[in-house]
Amino acid sequence: MKNAPISCSASGDNVVVASPGPGRSIRVLGYVLVAGGSVIVTWKRGSTPLSGGMSLIAGGPVSAPIAPVMAGGIPAQFETAAGEALVLHLASAVAVGGHILYEIR
Repeated sequence: MKNAPISCSASGDNVVVASPGPGRSIRVLGYVLVAGGSVIVTWKRGSTPLSGGMSLIAGGPVSAPIAPVMAGGIPAQFETAAGEALVLHLASAVAVGGHILYEIR
């Protein structure tokens, strides 16, 4: 497992985990987000949404702890397609921080 900080504030797409290369994907096991103001965030794989828009308010955290086991015995919140980056889209320019737990497959 790997972890990484999340620190972004630009409106639009913000790469959280770069593409792992051809044939490899990013499986998100858990994350925490906290916003400095009101903003809608959406997890994406490249340009394709992985989540619906989540409304955050200043100081109000959202977390997705390590997921329960999915069909096939794999714990995950979501996963990118092979070769795609994991992106956090911000609907407006608001500071969002936190951390993510993931693995490369």
